[in-house]
Amino acid sequence: MDLTMDEDEQYEQLTAAQVLGRLEESWVNERVSPYLQESQQEVVDCLLEQCQSVEENFSRASPFAVGVHQLEIQRIRYMATDYLRTRLHKIEKHAEYALEEQKDQDGGEDSVLKLSPAEFIYAREFHRIISKTRR
Repeated sequence: MDLTMDEDEQYEQLTAAQVLGRLEESWVNERVSPYLQESQQEVVDCLLEQCQSVEENFSRASPFAVGVHQLEIQRIRYMATDYLRTRLHKIEKHAEYALEEQKDQDGGEDSVLKLSPAEFIYAREFHRIISKTRR
């Protein structure tokens, strides 16, 4: 399993268990931190693709194995959606700050962007709409 980790097109080989561990860690950190953490969208995307490929192979497994796999897939999907829901809640609550912080860090070489491209677009549009309604 390949997981993109850098903008320099370097790939880090991770097992499914390691990727799941990263999602669990990111999910817990995002839930307990009052601030927006670094985006782990690659991890979420990778795990959701893995879940989809496992579901496609259900026809070859025993009914008991299918039940166990379905339960684990539901757990992973819950973590991923709750992780994303938590991030969106923080973005909505602090949209202006998140956009300003992203703009400040965009130019730096060692900067860690906390918003994924999709989250940045969402935050920008959300802030635009909220600003428009407040006038």
